[in-house]
Amino acid sequence: MREDIGPGAFAGAVSFFSVWPVKLIAGLVLFFALVQTEFALALPAAGALGIGFAADLWARLASSRLSFTLCPDRDRVFPGENVGLVIELYNKKLLPVWLTLELPVPPHFAEEEASGGQGFLHSGLRLLSWEKSRRVLGLRARTRGVARPGPARISAGDLLGLSSRTRSFGTAREIVVFPRRLRLKALSVPFQEYFGSHAARGPVEDPAWYAGTRDYTGTRPAKNIHWKASARLGTLQEKLYEPTLQRKLLFVLDADGWEAGEDPAGVSGNFERMMETLGTLAAALMETGASFGLVTNARLEDSPGGVLPAGRGPEHLGSLLEILARVTGTGGAGLEATLRGAASEYAGFVYCASSPGRRAARVCREISGRKKVFCVFGGADSRDTPVWEGFPACRMEDLCEDPE
Repeated sequence: MREDIGPGAFAGAVSFFSVWPVKLIAGLVLFFALVQTEFALALPAAGALGIGFAADLWARLASSRLSFTLCPDRDRVFPGENVGLVIELYNKKLLPVWLTLELPVPPHFAEEEASGGQGFLHSGLRLLSWEKSRRVLGLRARTRGVARPGPARISAGDLLGLSSRTRSFGTAREIVVFPRRLRLKALSVPFQEYFGSHAARGPVEDPAWYAGTRDYTGTRPAKNIHWKASARLGTLQEKLYEPTLQRKLLFVLDADGWEAGEDPAGVSGNFERMMETLGTLAAALMETGASFGLVTNARLEDSPGGVLPAGRGPEHLGSLLEILARVTGTGGAGLEATLRGAASEYAGFVYCASSPGRRAARVCREISGRKKVFCVFGGADSRDTPVWEGFPACRMEDLCEDPE
């Protein structure tokens, strides 16, 4: 298998000889010329007809016995990171072929100057007899979401580019672009209690409560190595268990009350910023070794629900970020009913909402009881006060800022 950088071999436009009305007219001229024994007229007509059918036959044979695969080299990325689309083609016949490849770029990876947020990648290559070729097309992730590259279109034709046939193929793997990682500001005193050092972290682990994995440090017994995760990530991973005494924190993302954005998904800029803030806070909490979960009533793409049970570790953080990446719209409902069944095992909550109001107060009182609730508001009318309705509160702008 080799990398092929050959140029395209033929134009995409339909040629004069491959148009069926032209072939029909050439056939009629040839028939009447032979009847009238006008060989001077029959020869050009026969030549045009022969070239047209030969080009079609070559294109038909060239597009047969071709196998191709499209697969991204990474399926979980952050905005700004690169993804390579690996395209492998195999010409399983004696006839060499010249190909052109056209791949629509998903909107999450489209160039900023592309019209309508949709671009195309064009490439040309050649395949000799029984040859394999590998082409890697580089893309840069730009916005949060879930993308499935393709379908790619491969056109194969004759040497002169008179006729071509097009086949399409896609990929079963999707690429998940996580929310952008922000930089955490210096935390205020009420918020440090949630994301600082956790005194409730117990020294004794409970092997019955598996919580996630992390890089193997060599300080724990080898029986704690998670061999399947190590093989998947390419580095040794050790199992993490819930301590016998540990406080668990639940993130609550309320998708109701946000203004719809201009994009078709209806996600506003403030709501995007809130998801980025929530992901950054979850990463900070993961570094402390604490357990956390997520509940949201936002609309999700290809996901059964927006509930993530408690867990800890990098893998669990990836599951939380994937739920945020699959959010396609705001205006959800039924948050209170979901919280009643999921909130009993947690000792603290971070409630993320658009703005303070009656609905936010009702939800906070529903989940508070004897437990602590910290409110993060994203709307422009959020009150700049450390306490709201008896709950510690702040604006999302006060927690995170854009990375340098």
